[in-house]
Amino acid sequence: MARVFRAGVMHSKFLVADDSHFYLGSANFDWRSLNQKMELGVHVENCPCLANELKILYDAYWAASVEESADLPDLNAFQNLPALTSKSDPLTIQVGGTDTDVYIAASPRQLNGVKRDWDLDAIVNVIDEAKRDLDIHVMDYVPLFVYQKPRKFWPVIDDAIRRAVVERGVKVRFLTAALHFTAESLYALRSLQIMGNAVSNGGQVDVKILNIPAVTDSHRAFARERRTHRKFILNDDTLLIGTSNWSGDYFANTTGVAIVMRQRAESAQPLINQAKQLFERDWTSTYATDLSDYINRCYDHETRRDLCKAGRMAYQQNTAYRT
Repeated sequence: MARVFRAGVMHSKFLVADDSHFYLGSANFDWRSLNQKMELGVHVENCPCLANELKILYDAYWAASVEESADLPDLNAFQNLPALTSKSDPLTIQVGGTDTDVYIAASPRQLNGVKRDWDLDAIVNVIDEAKRDLDIHVMDYVPLFVYQKPRKFWPVIDDAIRRAVVERGVKVRFLTAALHFTAESLYALRSLQIMGNAVSNGGQVDVKILNIPAVTDSHRAFARERRTHRKFILNDDTLLIGTSNWSGDYFANTTGVAIVMRQRAESAQPLINQAKQLFERDWTSTYATDLSDYINRCYDHETRRDLCKAGRMAYQQNTAYRT
């Protein structure tokens, strides 16, 4: 990816078997993800239509994986790759006995066919379509291009969350690890929470930091790996499971994939209800700490070092972002 786009990495996580079955989710295929981290994915069987969507993306990755001695691929050629599903033309399948509209979205846009939805657009659409509630569980939330020099402000998802709260009175719950770029993440999340407390239309933003403790000696050897690595978002009737962290770089020059599943019948939403139960379990966990309490106990006074895997100085010294 760095050779083709001058920056970025291959960050998609999916596996397709026999043109019919697939796994797509947050987990890397390594021991740490499958043993130490919290992950979330979807396993689909006997669905060649969606499996072929992922094979099309895989073929695009394969074509872009040129040898060092070869000429760079013509990115315009990828625009001719077909896309079998989209937000405007989803595949309707039965999930738990309920009609479910499903489509696949992906990054970067340069490797998408003309009909393929950008996964950033898919995330923003889920936020924009929230009417009452919005639950977000991601490892990182940083409204910046964090790997660019100089860094650039990237408000796309941040703006969508603010619209939901201010314009429609949506109640947002935000669960994150705040692990990488900790200072930038905490300031951004605190800004969202302050804004949510200021509106008078019933909208609000509650934020919790999820920290997985290291209890045994073997845990401590992998303390940094013991974290939530999930990337999913849930509104009133739609679940999106993706592979991208929430900073600008992941949607510009890095590969990522998301599956979007909508169950419109409010009387029967087994998939949505399952996702809500999963989020609720993590939200009410003793390992989830309110943002203000986390900042106070972990950084400002450092009374609970076990809550924070990053240094206090990173939060206090980042005055440029704070201002």
